[in-house]
Amino acid sequence: MLEVIFDSGSSNSFMSNKTAADLGLNLKTVSQKSNLQVANGTTVPIEHEVVCSFKLIDCVSVFEQKFFVVNNFIDELILGLDFMSKNNVSIHLRDRIVKINGSSIKFSELNNSPDDELLNKVSCFQTEVQLNEMLDNFRHKMPFLGTIKNTVHKITLRRPDSEVKMASKPYQVPLGHLEGLNKIIKELLEMKVMRPSNSPICSPAFVVPKKNKQLRLVVDYRKLNSLTKPDRHPIPNLQEQLMCLRGFSVFSQLDLNSGYHQILIAEEDVHKTLFVIPHGQFEYLKMPFGLSNAPRTFQRAMNRLLGHLRFVRVYLDDILIMAENDEIHLSNIKSVFDILQENGISINFAKSTFFKKEVDYLGMKIDAEGIRPITEKLLKYENFKSPRTSRQLQQLLGFINWFRPFIRNLSDQVAGLYDILKKGNKRSGCINWTEKHTAIVKNIFCQIGKQQKLYYPDPNRPFSLYTDAFDIGLGSVLMQDEKPIGFFSRKLSETQIRYTVSEKEALAIIESLKYFRNIILCSQITIFTDHSNLQFLTSSKLQRVQRWKILMDEFDVDIRYLQATKKEAADFLSRNFRI
Repeated sequence: MLEVIFDSGSSNSFMSNKTAADLGLNLKTVSQKSNLQVANGTTVPIEHEVVCSFKLIDCVSVFEQKFFVVNNFIDELILGLDFMSKNNVSIHLRDRIVKINGSSIKFSELNNSPDDELLNKVSCFQTEVQLNEMLDNFRHKMPFLGTIKNTVHKITLRRPDSEVKMASKPYQVPLGHLEGLNKIIKELLEMKVMRPSNSPICSPAFVVPKKNKQLRLVVDYRKLNSLTKPDRHPIPNLQEQLMCLRGFSVFSQLDLNSGYHQILIAEEDVHKTLFVIPHGQFEYLKMPFGLSNAPRTFQRAMNRLLGHLRFVRVYLDDILIMAENDEIHLSNIKSVFDILQENGISINFAKSTFFKKEVDYLGMKIDAEGIRPITEKLLKYENFKSPRTSRQLQQLLGFINWFRPFIRNLSDQVAGLYDILKKGNKRSGCINWTEKHTAIVKNIFCQIGKQQKLYYPDPNRPFSLYTDAFDIGLGSVLMQDEKPIGFFSRKLSETQIRYTVSEKEALAIIESLKYFRNIILCSQITIFTDHSNLQFLTSSKLQRVQRWKILMDEFDVDIRYLQATKKEAADFLSRNFRI
């Protein structure tokens, strides 16, 4: 005789491995393996299932039911919603009876609630099973390469007669790349992404190796882009998007399958996409990479389809889905899937991730508390070669500036690097790189490697803003509850360098308020500065100071001198967040 628990909150029925062994049941390997996450964070594999027949006391019926077998399961049997729905089970709490197929069975309530480990096991398993079922369902319904409904990419030229200027000779292709190029062309033709053409308009194309040693086709659309009327649809501000994730703790990331290739080119503009390679000419039927307005066309489509969902962030073809808990998250994923399927969009499931407490999104690691940079990017630069040309230095500075939101006082640190750009030989592009500059870069890399996370702001709580000005730049740290929300720094212009000390300190406050405006505008802000003479903000007759005063009046600010609040601000700042 076994003890059975009826659990209407469980979608499936479960049996402990000990019970299965005691009964001598023949277990079957599950078609798709899953894991249960237990309370201590470890996972228990679900590898077997069993179908068996049984009777319940005081019931004449014989039941046949499938059970998932769980190792070290606390209870012998759990009959879930699958069993209860199939057999028309109703539970009458007042009379303490379960009615099944006309029979009534008395039950006793559990003396104690099921422990957290059991609840975690059942809940996590149900979620994973439901997710896998959902993924399988959508995989079968979605095409390999979708076509987004009601969306086309238009290429509008500044002048209609500009087409005559768009004719180029093909670039030479290395012999070692010819086979790979032919393979790419064949695949794109088979997927109806492009077609052969003999249009007189053409752009040159070439291939570049990817990390996996495969080749990528690149069309040089610079001439076409220079003649194209620009699309002004906004691309989301990445920093603003990521700072609005407070309250979410479960994340999934969707990668669309060749996202751009899911948008049709307007039929009247197809001929403008023509490109030439040594053995042929082809034109795109679907939107290729390299067109100047392509990102905005794609963002517009995503905003139209998903922009109304508060639990979704979309940056081009990267979709982030969020929720407060697993149950809501499953529903959110289904809502997104329904929209994508209805509009003909296909997902690259192999590159998508689901139900993560921490997820990599657009170069950031995101969790319930905040964001931090993926410092693995630093590995390729750890043993960097000293730049010898302006172009090489610009590439290095571009990489460093990507981490700007996470580095205190970066403008002051890189000022010397920008100086040698100005002094470089304009004709040859050569720069005078020294060991001093190498030391600057290594110091910055060291800071990047140690970066802590930036926390999500709470607009309902007050902020602290620590500002500072130095000879050639400004800097500040925005904090809340002694946790960093963001860093700001920038170099002073030639005119601003000649400001008085008081003006520079005031400018540091103004520029910081402007930089963090979207976060702090409706909140209380305490500004800490190490310069005591800021009375001139109200007494100065200078026009620029009067403009600063008007801007500051937008904010609810309280300016404090650091020396007057040494214990609560200055010591903390110098110890942790010295700018």
